[in-house]
Amino acid sequence: MASIASIISAFDVGFDPNIGSNVVLLSAVALIIGGVKIYESPILGAFIIGILQSIIIWQISARWVDTFVFLLLILFLLFKPTGILGKKLRVEEVR
Repeated sequence: MASIASIISAFDVGFDPNIGSNVVLLSAVALIIGGVKIYESPILGAFIIGILQSIIIWQISARWVDTFVFLLLILFLLFKPTGILGKKLRVEEVR
């Protein structure tokens, strides 16, 4: 029943294959920033991204939000690739 309702709604509003790509990218960034192997770490990463987005919109402009989020991702990948709460694993432990 939900699929029928969504198809009818899509015919009314319109189809867009990229409608959820921004959310998927931001959730992947939150996972990387928070760290892997700990359940609460993506939640912490999402809070950091949300606060950063709010500050950027408030101080600069909404156009720069994605730029600063991905700059934060690059900084984490360069300097702290395990994330905030991530642990450094031995090669034998990685699966």
